[in-house]
Amino acid sequence: MTKILLSIIMLASLAACSNENDGDLKNWMASEESRLKGKIGKLPVAKSFNPTPYNASADPFVVKEKLSLKNLLKDKYAPNTNRQKEELEDFSLESLRMVGTVVNDGKFYAMIGLFLLMILLAIILIIFERIKNAKQNA
Repeated sequence: MTKILLSIIMLASLAACSNENDGDLKNWMASEESRLKGKIGKLPVAKSFNPTPYNASADPFVVKEKLSLKNLLKDKYAPNTNRQKEELEDFSLESLRMVGTVVNDGKFYAMIGLFLLMILLAIILIIFERIKNAKQNA
């Protein structure tokens, strides 16, 4: 009984897919197809690529000079102590602390405690200088 019922349902669903009432759909498809004017152009010619061989004078995987105790004792790899020192190098590391960050043009800069104090003192000196000049000009 269930097989007969299933076969009737299948036949009814297939009958719904008949071609009797699709004339308006075919007319619409024909009108839309006549309006299409798309063309595919020719593909551009691919540029030729000439690979260049790697001609290095030295092999990058060969160690030229080995790190030895002799070179270390000669201070060959020591930092340059004759360079000009930066401003914060005058202070000990224990007295410096990071108090925040500043972002300028997408770059992060650390704000150091003593450095901020120096900036604040410079601003105060500029303000006092302007006040002094204003009193002299008045």
